[in-house]
Amino acid sequence: MSGNEAPLTFEQNWGLWKGAFLRPDGRVVDTLQSRASHSEGQGYGLILAACAGDRAAFDLIQGWTFRTLMVRDSDRLFAWRWQANVGIEDRNNATDGDLLIAWGLCLGAQRFGAAHLKDLAALIVQDIILHTIVADPRGGKHYVMRPGVVGFDREDGLLVNPSYYVFPALYELSQTFELPILSQLANDGLQLLADMSQTGLPLDWCVLTRDGYVADTQKSRHFGYEGMRIPLYLAMAGMSGHPAVRRVATLWQHSLKPSTPFPTVIDPVTFATRETSHEPGYAGMASHVLCALGQSVPPPRFVADQSYYPATLHLLAISGAGITLKGCA
Repeated sequence: MSGNEAPLTFEQNWGLWKGAFLRPDGRVVDTLQSRASHSEGQGYGLILAACAGDRAAFDLIQGWTFRTLMVRDSDRLFAWRWQANVGIEDRNNATDGDLLIAWGLCLGAQRFGAAHLKDLAALIVQDIILHTIVADPRGGKHYVMRPGVVGFDREDGLLVNPSYYVFPALYELSQTFELPILSQLANDGLQLLADMSQTGLPLDWCVLTRDGYVADTQKSRHFGYEGMRIPLYLAMAGMSGHPAVRRVATLWQHSLKPSTPFPTVIDPVTFATRETSHEPGYAGMASHVLCALGQSVPPPRFVADQSYYPATLHLLAISGAGITLKGCA
């Protein structure tokens, strides 16, 4: 952002995002994935609309989400992926999407004074607890979160995605509904990330076994597109001092320079960069995380002329949904 350009307000940035990624029927479009829609994106949309005070967009997003994705017979969770000309491609849920939707509903209830939204969130949270929170295979009185209801139990343990722990959502939902199991789940997730950060970076995917955790051989073994959300979620929950944030920050701070590509996939052991991107949203998100650490790194101007994912992470970082990130724009 040049010194001659006045920063846009969050509401103006939201308008740009909405014009690029929100369809008139309330569907949030992932422009890099064949214009598919996911429960995750619908949840992000609800959160951002609530932060912008845009009740009309919020209602559109909620309507499409419930009408189109709440199709599972045995619970009130959401099918995770929808594709034009196909419809629902997979009826399994994605637990982070469910958390984001429930949190977005609670934010909407607060912003718009609509108590029924909180009631809807309560039903979702009940089924998240019932179907996705299980005992940690490593033993002790600890919990872990299945990434989805089915397909993640392995013979030797449980496949886990640490980036699915949306920490601000877990803590707020725990307090809102007086459900200490959610805060305990979050605390156990913090410890898992601390363990990973002792010598390396958090993994996108790992298998928890009785003996600890190992990188998954079938999915990403790196700190990549999924894991990069972890420092953002931690900072939004007021935990910018967590070891995972500080370790990642030491890598990010060297990449936030003009014309320097952002490292999107990093080897968690050697810290070697495997992939990079010039899309500004990644650097925008990272600059706000560094701001929460007290480091002054001018963020790039928010632009919607990029892919859905980096644009969304950047806007989420400046949304005000996380108290610690306010004022870092």
